Formats: sequence, C-alpha cells, structure tokens
Amino acid sequence: MRSLLIVPTYNERDNLRSLAEKIFSASLKVDVLVVDDDSPDGTGEVGEELAGQYQHFQILHRKNDRGYGKACLEGFKRAVQQRYDYICTMDADLSHDPSELKNLLARLDEYDVVIGSRYAEGGKMEVDWSLFRRAVSRLGSAFARFMLGLSLKDCTSGYRCYKRKVLESLDLDKIGSEGYSLLMEILYLCQQKGFRIGEAPIIYVDRQRGKSKLNRRVILEALFFVLKNGLRRIVLKYS
Repeated sequence: MRSLLIVPTYNERDNLRSLAEKIFSASLKVDVLVVDDDSPDGTGEVGEELAGQYQHFQILHRKNDRGYGKACLEGFKRAVQQRYDYICTMDADLSHDPSELKNLLARLDEYDVVIGSRYAEGGKMEVDWSLFRRAVSRLGSAFARFMLGLSLKDCTSGYRCYKRKVLESLDLDKIGSEGYSLLMEILYLCQQKGFRIGEAPIIYVDRQRGKSKLNRRVILEALFFVLKNGLRRIVLKYS
C-alpha cells in the first residue's frame, strides 16, 4: 500500500527541517508532499533543499488561493491522480508526533477515515494555551459534533488519514472551505456518504517556533460553516 503524507505550510521555515527529520527517522513508509502557500519566510526554499536530500520528499509551490483548506485540497487531488492508497495530513508546526502515524494507518484496516484525536481515550494535550484558546478547541469540536451530528470526540484535528476511495467519492472542486473549516466539512461529507470514521489517540504538543494561524477570520469561517450546515441538517431531519 502506498501512502502520501500531505503537510500544508505557511511560514514554517523554522519547523520544516525538524519535521522532515522526525518523519524519516521514524522509518515511516510514506511519501511526503509539502504544499507551501508561497511563504515569505523562505519555507519553500527549505522544502526544495529537503526534496534534494530525501528521495520520498516533494514540495508543491502555490501562488494563488492561499489557505489551509485550499492547500489540502490541492494535495488531495495530486494524491488521487497519483493513485496513492492512503492519504494523510499533518500540521507542520511539530504539534503532531510523526511516530504516531503508524497507529493511524493501522486503523485503516477497520475504518475509511481515521482521526488523530486529542480527546479520545488515551489522547492528551500538552500545551500552554490561554483559556480562550482551550475553549475554542474543546467547545468548537463539541459544537460541531452536536450541530453536524458527528460521532467523534475531536472534529477539528488536522492529523488524519483517508483511504483513496473516500477522496475519490468527493467532488473536491465543490468544497468551499478555504481555511480550517475544511476539517469539519470533509468529516460531514464523509458521514453523509456512510464512510466508517474512527479515532486514534494522539499526544498533541504546543508549537515551539513560529506563530499560530488561528485568528478571528478562521474561527468565523468555521462557525459559519457549522451553523449553516447544522441548521440545514436539523430542518431536514424534522421537516
């Protein structure tokens, strides 16, 4: 089985080299595709150096339509075109431990989609976040779960794996999320199509270098998606 790990990046120069070292030192049998949104800090140049250093490392430079969601979708399209069996995503800020990817991939024997979950039994968060940031993460996931009818504890984790047939079944060109709301939109579509979705516990740690991409615009986009689709689901259910 061929696996591709997609890593969207924007201004992650200080983390990318360490991430690549962790991935390949973990003896993971995966190809890595970094999808960089024309980072002004030189992330793309570091990616080019790593592509020359590691046989299974690729970098895709994007110039337009910036955004986490758009970067993931472009990576998904390439993965499907290149016929990878399993397609995974991971954050570039070292908050996700590459050694845990083996566990996520192993659970694809049972599920079609596997989420690296901070809130599942055995999961853990080792972060020094403000009360606001903690509330956004925990309550945001709970609100999405309630409104969208999702049966998961962690709806907003970007550490996840899909079977190719899942992404092939989705019209990727019609997915509207530009930012992190993509994480919930994909799960919502997968559940509607009846795919089996499971969780694997992970230990999530805080980034040590660089700035978080979570801002008011990202939060509002995600909130709008959940409200719009959640209310539609409720109306259809009781009409």
